[in-house]
Amino acid sequence: MRDKAVAKKKQAKTVARPTAARPKPVKRSVRRALLVKEIMAHDVQSCHPETSAASAIGMMWEQDCGVLPVVDSTQHVVGMVTDRDLATAMATRNQLASEMHVQDVLNGPPCSCAPEDDVKHALATMADHKVRRLPVVSADGSLHGIVSLNDAISHAGSRSATLSYADVMETLKAVGEHRALIGI
Repeated sequence: MRDKAVAKKKQAKTVARPTAARPKPVKRSVRRALLVKEIMAHDVQSCHPETSAASAIGMMWEQDCGVLPVVDSTQHVVGMVTDRDLATAMATRNQLASEMHVQDVLNGPPCSCAPEDDVKHALATMADHKVRRLPVVSADGSLHGIVSLNDAISHAGSRSATLSYADVMETLKAVGEHRALIGI
């Protein structure tokens, strides 16, 4: 009987311990550079230098966009034209949109980026040139798409990419910064 009492006493002192579950391995996401080709618009409308301003504005309206890459006959980008460029030209030149051509409002060769560029590189180019959109071109200069600040915003903060909201905000601040007026 004494053995039974000792066994009961031992059993009462023994605390039931749950079997420890093996900790799950922490899945670490590898942060990688986000490439322009992963976020750019691929199917973009373009126009030619001899396209009338009226036609270019019509294309922008139909595509719900504010910019058109301007390409030559071999699809090489020779410029970019924005709705603002066209509106300003029409307001200051006293010409009808049907009488004005896109080539009349182009401002020199465009800055661009390549599909394999890091998005941060594209953002730096946007900041340097104070533009919100870049044509994406191949090594030979042919059009592949457009990348915009909006594209970068929608992909910022992704756990797998190194692009942060701060990166995009710095670019937006630089693009929106007022230019110094010369001669005033």
